[in-house]
Amino acid sequence: MRITANILVLAIAFCSARGEPTDTNKPSAPKSIYGSGAIISSKGLIVTCAHVAGHGKKLSVYHNNKNHEAELLDVINDRGQDLAILRCRDLEGQPHFLIKPSGAIKPGETVFALGFPQADVLGSEIKITKGEISSKTGYKNDSNIWQTSADIHPGSSGGPFVDEWGRLVGIANSYIPEERIGYCTKDQLLLDKAEPYLDELTIAPPESIPFRSSGLARKIYHLLAHRNDTKKTMSQIRETSQQKVVVVCVE
Repeated sequence: MRITANILVLAIAFCSARGEPTDTNKPSAPKSIYGSGAIISSKGLIVTCAHVAGHGKKLSVYHNNKNHEAELLDVINDRGQDLAILRCRDLEGQPHFLIKPSGAIKPGETVFALGFPQADVLGSEIKITKGEISSKTGYKNDSNIWQTSADIHPGSSGGPFVDEWGRLVGIANSYIPEERIGYCTKDQLLLDKAEPYLDELTIAPPESIPFRSSGLARKIYHLLAHRNDTKKTMSQIRETSQQKVVVVCVE
């Protein structure tokens, strides 16, 4: 998965058994791992996958054609949870993602995956794919994961999934290539587990929709909530996000 400017992206080789989700950041050679990541605060906070950054001795991120040192702050990897939080002081003041709480997202919603898959083959330009949220649960009914139809590839792990307004909704996690099924970690896990960093994050306010509202009423509430917003095209998503994405290198 590849993402745009405000997202950190890690590119990495991986392999998988048929029918099992492929870990997009499991290296064929142990010397270095590449993946994707997303910038989530103005203080250089970055989120990626634990299986990308959680075991490295030296971390760096590639952003705007430069390498920058990064520090591992936290790993959220309990019971299969798969997030890591980094800090890159050089990226303070850079654009960052607005986070949309997972409870506001429904199956069928359009999402975009951003990242730098197979950068050694496909190039260092950020890649974007379009799909939908297919299910509220992931592999083996994992409630921390979205199932999505957006294509992700080796090196996409840690890259952002965004909605049609460019808001962060999840982090690329794994995929089943034979079935063209991708999984992304819900950003709600980040909000629930990363309490020390919550004051740095910019979170989209929830839509105030009464629980028993009819389908038409819910649509009206949704339209009113976004009356000052404009859905972005795929090219606009790419343009506005690329400064929020970086390539992560782990040694």
